[in-house]
Amino acid sequence: MDNIVLASKDAEKKLVLSRDDLMHSAENVTEITDPAHADMASDILKGLKKWISGSESKRKEIVKPFNDGVKAINKNFKELAAPVSAEVSRIDMMLKKYLVAKAKAEEEARRREREALLREAEEAAKAAAEAETKAEAEVEQQIAEATLDAAVKVDTAKSGPLKSTYGTTTSLRDNWKGEVVNLRELVQAIAEGRAPLDMIQPNDRQIGSFAKQHKEKASIAGIRFFNDPVISSR
Repeated sequence: MDNIVLASKDAEKKLVLSRDDLMHSAENVTEITDPAHADMASDILKGLKKWISGSESKRKEIVKPFNDGVKAINKNFKELAAPVSAEVSRIDMMLKKYLVAKAKAEEEARRREREALLREAEEAAKAAAEAETKAEAEVEQQIAEATLDAAVKVDTAKSGPLKSTYGTTTSLRDNWKGEVVNLRELVQAIAEGRAPLDMIQPNDRQIGSFAKQHKEKASIAGIRFFNDPVISSR
């Protein structure tokens, strides 16, 4: 390597000397006005180009051993790393295959979960609608029964006791009861403080159906909706 460096320095000195001579000659070319000046300029231009070509050839000659050495080193290291690179490619392909399969399985699980949630929501909505229809029917039945009771009710104040042959006295006694004939008016009365709160009871089933249907969007004044997860096994 030291010999190559010395050769490079020697070549550089020679190139500098020849370059300076050419540059001195080139500085004399300031204007071309006749054939003599044109011939001189052509010779100088030819010399400059020849110097450039020669310096490039010398550079290649000096760096060739280095480049050959670099190529040999690169080849050795490439061969050294070849089996490792092959293992990297093999394991990388296996890992990619696993990750793709895993992603597909997770997406399928999410799809099934979405479908199950959709079915639950539809069932909850259906149950809620059936419960509402049933509640309306019960209210209508209660109203009809109340109307019928009012039509056949006996005024106890005007009904006298009945005495049997054996001395048994039978009469009607007061037995006051209450029944809801207008649920909305009752709720309004409770809200205004004209009726006690315990006259109505929360419909837990209806509240639960509403919570399942609307989930995190469920919102009704006076009711706290929350998620209480349960273990699900499939």
